[in-house]
Amino acid sequence: MSHKGNIPDGFRDYGNRHKLKSVSVVCDRCHKTVHGLESSMGTSGFYRMAGIWGMYRESDKEKVVCDECMRKNEKYRKDYGLA
Repeated sequence: MSHKGNIPDGFRDYGNRHKLKSVSVVCDRCHKTVHGLESSMGTSGFYRMAGIWGMYRESDKEKVVCDECMRKNEKYRKDYGLA
């Protein structure tokens, strides 16, 4: 354990700058509701299709894609060695 409370060694204490919050979003591909996590550092359970993730859009209208749908994308699978 580190000297800062209960934060294990190897983890950072970002304080209030990167609050992790539980969110529910709807996937623009499969239209399922996804319960995930989001902070200013990124997301878990889904992708916001902005920035670098935009290269995996299948439609210009996609804003949110769940992990399950993203892993079905051939380009994503190839780029991340899942093919």
